[in-house]
Amino acid sequence: MTSRPSILLCTEGTYPHYLGGVSVWCEQLISNIPEADFHVLSVVHTPVQPVRFKLPANVVSVTPVALWGTEFPGDRCEPVSELSARRAATVPAVIAERFVPPFRSVVRSILNSGANPDALGRALLDLHGYFQSFDLYQSFCGQAWEAFLGEIAECPRFRGMTLAEASMCLGWLARFFSILTTPLPRATVTHSSLAGLAGIPGVLLRIRDGVPYVLSEHGILLREVYASMANSEYPDACRAFLIAYHRAIAAANYHFADVITSLGDFNAGWQKRFGAHPGKIRYMPNGVDPRRFLCAPAPAPRPTVLTLARIYALKGITNLIESAAIVRRSVPNVRFRILGEIADIDYFDECKALVARHGLQDHIEFCESDNPAEEYRSAWVYCLPSVSEAMPFVILEAMMSGCPVVATNVGNVAQTLGQCGLLAQPNNPLDLAAQLVTLLQGPHAPELRSRLASSGMQRARATFTIEAATGRFRELYQEITKCRHLSLVC
Repeated sequence: MTSRPSILLCTEGTYPHYLGGVSVWCEQLISNIPEADFHVLSVVHTPVQPVRFKLPANVVSVTPVALWGTEFPGDRCEPVSELSARRAATVPAVIAERFVPPFRSVVRSILNSGANPDALGRALLDLHGYFQSFDLYQSFCGQAWEAFLGEIAECPRFRGMTLAEASMCLGWLARFFSILTTPLPRATVTHSSLAGLAGIPGVLLRIRDGVPYVLSEHGILLREVYASMANSEYPDACRAFLIAYHRAIAAANYHFADVITSLGDFNAGWQKRFGAHPGKIRYMPNGVDPRRFLCAPAPAPRPTVLTLARIYALKGITNLIESAAIVRRSVPNVRFRILGEIADIDYFDECKALVARHGLQDHIEFCESDNPAEEYRSAWVYCLPSVSEAMPFVILEAMMSGCPVVATNVGNVAQTLGQCGLLAQPNNPLDLAAQLVTLLQGPHAPELRSRLASSGMQRARATFTIEAATGRFRELYQEITKCRHLSLVC
């Protein structure tokens, strides 16, 4: 009798505590490989973040790792007696002998942007073993500060960092190290959803136990970090430290991963640029359920543009509103339905103010829907105005539903659509409006919508089904564990 294989699925800001495309992918993966048990390790913002999904029967454990919202870094649910014993054992001599050397090695790797990912991985493993018996917060008091300043002084790039800036960076490290306090389950495969903190368990188990590690990047985290730091209000030295930290963690993920899956050429190009070995990268596109997204041509009588997206800046909703004001000039009765969770309330307020400024209250509707399949079938056009994307599920859903697509040319969108949709320049409301008008009221708009709907549906059903997507990962698990069948653990 063989034991069931177990997958340690590591996520960050996604499944099962947050909604979004990556969370959908996680749910699909788990639900469609029922012969495996899944342990989910989820990096969350605060310890009170609720589970947002109904967990399938083969999810045998969920371990949230809270980076913020706790009194001390690394706090976890445990009996007070265990916490007290661990803190009592964390004495200066133990800190000096067992914590400071690997800590300095980690800091050195960060300051050099992960120049030696092997050394970083092994130092992280030493710290993980240390934190199973000793306290993180106690360890960061005193000697960690001196060690951190010592490494800063040895690095010409960061010598100008002030004490206040150093304190901020050390505080971040203490919070990030929470992932190292978490006990890890036995697993057949570790699978991470991005090359960040969530990938650290994959690195640790690869070194310690030889567990194969799969890294699946949807968006390229390091690229997004560079973009966000450009607009950050942190001091220059702190921004440089955060970038160096993320570069080091990404380098360790790329170095220790056995396979790095990519959603398309755009992602793969950035992965190679940031140090991933080309031979590790595999194209593994997303998929959706064709039984759920059926084509039923019943568009609304009023020209309707549908957008399904969480409301925050990267989705480009303000650009869509600016486009709507332009489209209205050519299509006076046009309606835009923007459906999605409000992820950034300040940004949502900005969107509402923009609607009022253009007098679009009768043309733009914000709401949510629990039946997206029906929404696609009633829309004339689906529009994705994003500033940044990987391979959005909404594009696949619209194609599968026979809803013509207009999308910004970001990420892997063009490769996903092929010739089955219209592309607009990102951050260009005028171009986005022109593509929408072409489909809504151009010289041959009905024929063009029909052609794009038909070709999109055929392409989605041939390439982007959920069965094909999860089947590729089942085969990958079999391959890297040297098993003929996933149900056999070798």
